[in-house]
Amino acid sequence: MIDIVKVDILNLGESEIIKVTNHLNKTNFFLLAEKVETFEQYDLCKFLGYQYFQGFYFEKPQILEAQKIDPKKFGILRLINLINKNASIKQIVDAFAMQPDLSISLLKFINSAAFYLRNEVKSIRHAISLIGMRKLLNWLIMLSYVSKDESGLDSPLFQMVAVKAKTMEILCNDYLKKSDCDSAFLAGLLSNIDVLFSMPKEKLLKEFAISDDIKKAVLEYSGYLGELLKIVEISDKNEDLDEIENSLGLTLDNIIEAKIKSYNWFYNLVKEFA
Repeated sequence: MIDIVKVDILNLGESEIIKVTNHLNKTNFFLLAEKVETFEQYDLCKFLGYQYFQGFYFEKPQILEAQKIDPKKFGILRLINLINKNASIKQIVDAFAMQPDLSISLLKFINSAAFYLRNEVKSIRHAISLIGMRKLLNWLIMLSYVSKDESGLDSPLFQMVAVKAKTMEILCNDYLKKSDCDSAFLAGLLSNIDVLFSMPKEKLLKEFAISDDIKKAVLEYSGYLGELLKIVEISDKNEDLDEIENSLGLTLDNIIEAKIKSYNWFYNLVKEFA
């Protein structure tokens, strides 16, 4: 179990951030910089040794309406649609064969501690038989966040989205509907898809063959999954915490406990995958 200290840097000057951080660095706590709104704040905190980040800076998409999806991301979209449209295993395996680098990275993910598999998975076909199409889809999308830029596993966007998705999954499993765990995880992953592809969510989700309840959750915060997504995102910003107590019957303690589990899961995942 890892211990995390959140530092709200929004109203702190550079000298104050350095002073607070130097004190905390004498402890064994992992540091999370929250309310990061500029690159300069992120750059300073990263230099000072913060491991985790939250804030509007990482959620803000650079929308380029005329931008075309690059070939690698287009290949990921094609695989996602094949899985969602119930394509045959052979079709999916053949599509992965066209992207060997992606296949290798995905298999490394699946063989990490996150899946607790007893035997090593050596092929996409084997992975499908063990974890199923839905989990394969979720992990394929999560992997695309890792490959967004040169930051890789250190990408704050990857960390933020992965922890958000896992928190939603854990809340479903522990307090809500176990049958919705995979859908909750997927909704969390897709909630920042505009940042990943630098295109509007509405346009991107037309490319995804996903259920209407997940689309409405991501685009409108509507429905059961949308409410859950909104709760988790509000808790990240520490806004209207009193309202969280009553949403879906979840308490603030439930949410905090789920986040602690998620950060531990993420820490072990990155440690294993690095």
